Amino acid sequence: RYFGDYIWNDLKVQRVTLVTRAELVPLCNRMGAKMEGVLRSWFSDGSDAVMLGILKAEWKLGAKK
Repeated sequence: RYFGDYIWNDLKVQRVTLVTRAELVPLCNRMGAKMEGVLRSWFSDGSDAVMLGILKAEWKLGAKK
């Protein structure tokens, strides 16, 4: 079963928010995430975090063809 099926169909959410390090942004973008902001000095080492959001309509992984 796809992760997206669980999130969108079982939990019935309309959006998912991700907070991650900048290195993972390209991976999140491949899932359909859009950058929404930067959390400055978010991590304990003082590095920034990137906040991304995915709407149900933007989800790209597991899409039926």
